[in-house]
Amino acid sequence: QVEYGSGYMSPPVGNTGTVTEQPLSGAHVLRVGADKMIYTYGGGTGESTSATREIVRIDPKTGERTLMWLAQNPDTGDITGTWAGQCFRPDAFGAKQSVGLQSHGFEIGPDGTFYLSYRGIREGDGIISISADGQKCTFLSGWGGVGDNPGGGIESAPAPAPIGAGPVLQFPVQGLLLHEGLVYGVSNDEMYSFDPVTGDRVLKTTDNKA
Repeated sequence: QVEYGSGYMSPPVGNTGTVTEQPLSGAHVLRVGADKMIYTYGGGTGESTSATREIVRIDPKTGERTLMWLAQNPDTGDITGTWAGQCFRPDAFGAKQSVGLQSHGFEIGPDGTFYLSYRGIREGDGIISISADGQKCTFLSGWGGVGDNPGGGIESAPAPAPIGAGPVLQFPVQGLLLHEGLVYGVSNDEMYSFDPVTGDRVLKTTDNKA
């Protein structure tokens, strides 16, 4: 097998010790940025929600790979060092753990901002943004979530406050698309818009005939 290109190598997935670094681990979504570079969204463990997603830029002329952002790994700590901005889920013990990120929820704006969807019991569901330099993570729209309630007399971490008005979606949001200032995403058989300024959610179309 001949490797084309050079640069960033994705870290091993999981803790089996049998997987080595490799280029573009689990890339699920491709986008072309305004700079004509290819951006891949991958990492993690396949289709399931994961807190180890990564964004990699690829030069289509040379194949050179550059890491743009990497989510914190809840098992091993912040594997990105200190430069990558993170959005954390509630934790009663004060641990800083990334929200769970969807495998197909990724988009890039004309200014280089990245948009991702997340889902988890503690953090609920929603949309976040990552700045073009990867240093800042911002919650844009959010709903649901129960916080962290370990019991045993330990003080609970409260559920996150909702961000934006609109429907409380029951299914994960995938297939993100930015159009005329709004982020669009598909949840089950319905498409919604998400306002990145207010967080408001609006149902745009559905296949539900009921």
